[in-house]
Amino acid sequence: MSQEYLLKLHKRIVKKLSSQLFLHMQLVDSYSFAEAVMYDSYDAEFVLNDYLHFCYAKSTKTGAAIELLVHANFREDAFILLRANYENYLSFWYVLRNPESIDSFVTAKVGKSNRRFAHPKKGPSRHLKVIDTISGEEYLYGRSMSELARNSSPRVSIDFHELFYEY
Repeated sequence: MSQEYLLKLHKRIVKKLSSQLFLHMQLVDSYSFAEAVMYDSYDAEFVLNDYLHFCYAKSTKTGAAIELLVHANFREDAFILLRANYENYLSFWYVLRNPESIDSFVTAKVGKSNRRFAHPKKGPSRHLKVIDTISGEEYLYGRSMSELARNSSPRVSIDFHELFYEY
């Protein structure tokens, strides 16, 4: 391919990306709201919906930040955000396909941040679990990126993940 052709192709892709990001930002700003907070109900469907909206909004805004960084010639910094967006994408798909896992993405993380939950003192993989200090109930705390890649998006193969994520 000629250099001229590649340059034209690059410009078309950038223009398309910019218009898509603008559309997604409008969708986020117009239609994303936290139902659990809005209705003061922590119904499982509201929490699941809110988490998926959070992932979508986060990816959209991170995409806009990536675009700004690329245009400002901060490509390495954009790549760091691209990895964060990829992790968010895997989380979105994992929870969408495994809605019963929502507690490990929301309840466990919120409980840990407000110090009601704590990691077990001993044991293998203790950083992947938290215990409710009041009830003693145990929750999984997130998932590894490899597990998310194996069990999430139909567009991500484990081979792609190992190549991309390692880099």
